[in-house]
Amino acid sequence: MSRLSEPNIKDAVIRRLAGIGYAVVYGPNIGREGPAPERGSYDEVLLAGRFYEGHARLNPNLTAETKDRRRRSGSLCTAIDMTGEQFDSVY
Repeated sequence: MSRLSEPNIKDAVIRRLAGIGYAVVYGPNIGREGPAPERGSYDEVLLAGRFYEGHARLNPNLTAETKDRRRRSGSLCTAIDMTGEQFDSVY
């Protein structure tokens, strides 16, 4: 019987998410100095490029102008208080 530990829980969650279609990517590979950087630092918890690609995929009827305006304004990517005490609107 395996112990309930952070690595065991993490591995179980990763297997579950991979099983339903999520991609698993090694963090340093998408870090600032990795082979396929997607963030400027590890302080950036939201991968903005993936976020906006997903938004476009889920909202195919939005015009390119609207999508560009939202990206430039940051209206979909507002600051989140990581303490959980306050969450800004995403629209």
